[in-house]
Amino acid sequence: MRKLLSFLILLIGGHTVVAADPIWAVNASNFSYSMTVTAVLQVDCQELTSANNRLGAFVGSDPRGSALSSITFNGSQLVFLTVYSNQVGGETITFKVYNSQTDAIVDVTATLSFLDDATFGSPASPRLMTNNHIPTNLVLDNASIMENNAGGAVIGQLDVSDLDATDTHTYTLTAGTGDTDNGAFSISGDDLTIIGSADYESQTSYAIRVRATDTNGCFVDQTFTIAVLPFNDPPTDIFLSVSEVEENSEVGVVIATLTSEDQDADETFTYSLVTGTGDTDNALFMVDGDQLKGVGPFNHEGQDAHSIRLRTTDSGPSNFEKEFVITVIDINEAPLNLELGVSSIAENEAAGTVVGDLTAEDEDEGDAVTFTLDASNTDQANYFEIVNNQLRSVTSFNYESVNLYSVDVVATDIQGATATMSYDISILDANDPPTDISFSSESFFDNQAIGTEVGQLSTVDEDVADVFTYTLTTSGANDNAAFTVSGDKLLSAEVFKFKKQDSYTVEIEVADLAGETFTESFTISILALSGSVLPSIDLVTPNGDGINDTWVIQDVQNFYGFSVSIYDSSGGRIYYKKDSYDNSWDGRTDSKKLPTGTYYYLLKNSATGKSYSGTISLFN
Repeated sequence: MRKLLSFLILLIGGHTVVAADPIWAVNASNFSYSMTVTAVLQVDCQELTSANNRLGAFVGSDPRGSALSSITFNGSQLVFLTVYSNQVGGETITFKVYNSQTDAIVDVTATLSFLDDATFGSPASPRLMTNNHIPTNLVLDNASIMENNAGGAVIGQLDVSDLDATDTHTYTLTAGTGDTDNGAFSISGDDLTIIGSADYESQTSYAIRVRATDTNGCFVDQTFTIAVLPFNDPPTDIFLSVSEVEENSEVGVVIATLTSEDQDADETFTYSLVTGTGDTDNALFMVDGDQLKGVGPFNHEGQDAHSIRLRTTDSGPSNFEKEFVITVIDINEAPLNLELGVSSIAENEAAGTVVGDLTAEDEDEGDAVTFTLDASNTDQANYFEIVNNQLRSVTSFNYESVNLYSVDVVATDIQGATATMSYDISILDANDPPTDISFSSESFFDNQAIGTEVGQLSTVDEDVADVFTYTLTTSGANDNAAFTVSGDKLLSAEVFKFKKQDSYTVEIEVADLAGETFTESFTISILALSGSVLPSIDLVTPNGDGINDTWVIQDVQNFYGFSVSIYDSSGGRIYYKKDSYDNSWDGRTDSKKLPTGTYYYLLKNSATGKSYSGTISLFN
């Protein structure tokens, strides 16, 4: 990071320091967020025009951005400043201006609240960065005087606008364009006073030039024309062309035209809202020329009439005041505050289940509201309907498929005014029962120790995170007594003998966490590990030498109709031949060579039930 130039000379009692051009450098990579400010620079009421002037942004004493005046636009020297922060918003940004002409650093009165990616000011409308704003809009609340006035009469009060809230202002008559009659007037405080008596026949108007100067010496001049009015009769009445306004009218709506009654012909009038009897609701209205306009808000249901007090002032100036009642016309208003009492439904609930009650408010007394589904949302009609102001389902939902739906509801009052609200309907998860049980094994070798794992159980269930418990049923139509269950494993409860029984049937029940169950039966074949009863060649060496290249069963022709199965040491079947074996197995499964080892065969006659088993030694 570039270093801030070191020497600063503090001016006692003020916010100005003298220094060489400060860099106020900021490493942008240290910050996550930024905003931009386009500004013109002003010091002591003078706009800075040098390209060497600089604007700096700070949080406390921490620099957050710095830029030189860079581009002239519309006669002004603009600064384009990037301000950095590590907060998305909320930090208070203060500013300093370096005036290259005086080599001084000046505190700026304006502050900004940081907002990421915001843009403050533009080339066409830049922000003003100044230590003191120039007063503006110097006005005189009255610019006329009746002839034959007493000397020393107050014409009116002066007022000026200033963005610096703490500034006070001094008013003086000053030389310049429009000062022709300055000598006929004096100023005391903010009162403009005529020194002598005006004579309409001698002079119908005066021209003066007034200066308003703030605490720091910045000023604005304004010329005024003070009209001399001939003596006249005051107005005697005020009239409104209309005395009613529609509720919910926009700000600035023209309510009525104002006219006055006055004995003087060709008189002109000025209208205003004034305090006094009947001024209760003046704040809801404004006067623009001879038009009464609404500021509002107007709500028939809240207040159906408003009282105001108006003044008409003629050119004398003489005035007349009158109280008026403005009636608020009722118009139909759309429903509001649409609500759905409940916005969820459990899965598997039957079609026609009530999701929630629909309600709405309507400011119109006695108005009734009906509810419909927005026709533009064509998909929602497949899932929901509205019956008797209730949102209901038209189908049963499955949480595992879709768990969130959107519905658009239209509320319509008697006169057809509508309001639309969107709701997200959540599908609540409910327990789904198990639908299937799978078992990892179809067979088991005989002579295995009690407690040997026969196979592993698994369950199909739509509930992804469900937990299952497996038990053997108590039905008598199975061989469940020969087995036990541990977790998801089926274990042997006895030593199986192939010659005694070559298959067993078990019935398993699974229960999920909610207690929902499913039952499935499985048949397990018992394979003999030893005790060949069929003469055979038990050695296979498929090396292509013509000797024991395949497994050969002697007299295989005598065993037509037998199924042939070959198993590996884990009980997995690797070869199967349904009908007569042709002595062709060469130690492969699915064209892949099997590893060297011991394999087991089973020959079974489905007609007689007679079986033969033994071992095969494979050298691959």
